[in-house]
Amino acid sequence: LLVAQELDLMLMERNDLTRTKTILKNQLHALLHQHYTETYRMKCPRSFSKKAIRWFQNDLAEETNVLASSILRRLDRLAFVMAQLTKIDKEVVAVSAASPYVPALTAIHGCGTQTAASIVAEVVTIRRFHDKHHFAAYAGVTPLPHSSGKKNRLHTNPFGNRKMNRAIHTIALSQIALKNERATLYYQKKLKEGKTKLWALRCLKHQIAKRVFQVLKTA
Repeated sequence: LLVAQELDLMLMERNDLTRTKTILKNQLHALLHQHYTETYRMKCPRSFSKKAIRWFQNDLAEETNVLASSILRRLDRLAFVMAQLTKIDKEVVAVSAASPYVPALTAIHGCGTQTAASIVAEVVTIRRFHDKHHFAAYAGVTPLPHSSGKKNRLHTNPFGNRKMNRAIHTIALSQIALKNERATLYYQKKLKEGKTKLWALRCLKHQIAKRVFQVLKTA
């Protein structure tokens, strides 16, 4: 329980920092374009690497106009946020090592440490769930029946734990992108059955949720 709580706290902070980093990067893209025009991308293709940030800071250090000062302040904040993210990532890895569940989950193809930690933080204890179907419903990957007259259809489940759903979605996309043999065969099978790409992905997510349950149950 303590590990799950610690992971939850760190991941919440990490999500906040990630949002802040995205905002700062978007603002800096606009401001750097004003100052350098498109040439800043040629000088620093990786615009916000540590090396690029230092280059911009050195290049703008002698300028006193408001635009340069605004860019420098944002660069300082971005560097701080990136350092905090690196520190939190290391802490997540250290705390995860104390749990048998995170290493077990990372054995699933496409599931990294952050994704595994997110799942553990939401599950807390696998004993909460009666079976794999209960777990899949909790993750929001079980389709819901919807009847209208003589028509019976399955609709996407809008309920369930959205953080868990996002973690399983990440694993599914990774498995397809990395061409995991088992996942790719299942995904292609659903497409051949006439399902859309989105619905085939939902089917794959359901299979992954059941796999996650089994791993947590036996870890």
